[in-house]
Amino acid sequence: MLTMTCTEWVVTSRYLGIQEAIGVWDTRNSSFYPRSGLLAEGYMEQYSRVWASDMTFGFFHLDVRGYIPAGKEGVVALLVKEAF
Repeated sequence: MLTMTCTEWVVTSRYLGIQEAIGVWDTRNSSFYPRSGLLAEGYMEQYSRVWASDMTFGFFHLDVRGYIPAGKEGVVALLVKEAF
């Protein structure tokens, strides 16, 4: 029997010219030893000229991990990371 859990949450804040957002999507069957499912995490942060900077800048980070069962006890794990 395979039980899938899904959690989504987004946090946004704006404080002194800083904006940030965090998102998580988790369908793994176990957080300690996953054999199936997907974990995707994203994070964005942006700074504005409020801090007496010459420019506005920000960054984005994405981390996606996939798990596929292989045999009775094995698992194939895939990882994709991106940051800019």
